[in-house]
Amino acid sequence: MHLSITNRFWAHSINQARLGRPTRMLADFDPVQDPDALVRAVPREPAAKTLAGYRSTTEALADCLTKLSPQEWALPAESPLGHVPVTVLAHHALWDGWVHERDIAAGVDARCVTVDDEVRPALRFVAGFTAALGIVGATGVPRTPRRAAVVTVDPDVAFTVEVDDQVRVTDGVAPGAPVALQGRTIDVLEGLSVRAPLPVDAEYRWLTDGLQRTFESAADPRP
Repeated sequence: MHLSITNRFWAHSINQARLGRPTRMLADFDPVQDPDALVRAVPREPAAKTLAGYRSTTEALADCLTKLSPQEWALPAESPLGHVPVTVLAHHALWDGWVHERDIAAGVDARCVTVDDEVRPALRFVAGFTAALGIVGATGVPRTPRRAAVVTVDPDVAFTVEVDDQVRVTDGVAPGAPVALQGRTIDVLEGLSVRAPLPVDAEYRWLTDGLQRTFESAADPRP
């Protein structure tokens, strides 16, 4: 149900961006309380109906994305972090679905298939997202610039995260950037998504702790 609700929001946000009227529905959004409240507000329904609803909203979102022109991927659209390019919103939706797919699989003792073209952008997104959570609401506050690289394998991924009053994620290891996180791509993605432990030196905790602080939770390792 949660993913059906978010699918509808993603599509609406994208459509409004295409019209030049980006929404402002999430100005007071609480990522901890609001998703649960939205789901609780919907009457219970049979599992088959919930699955059908998820499939139809996923297809509608995919259809919305396939209609975008190259220029429209750069339009500002609303997300939980404010107005971001549609490309970032799409990666947010991908990562969100990836995480919840594994939540569901863990509950029924199923195994998920790892797709390289999913985990690469999901890892890039969650690294930038986690770093961004540390500066939300801090516009205008002087910040010490920070920079660190993430280098993983299976599949190979390398990018640099830079933070000051904004967050930038760029391909490759920037000259002079220290490598803060490395290992298997799936392991680092699970760790940044607060699904497994992720050891990191104290000086790079700004890169890893945003989600855990936001959701006030500890990492929950999955077998």
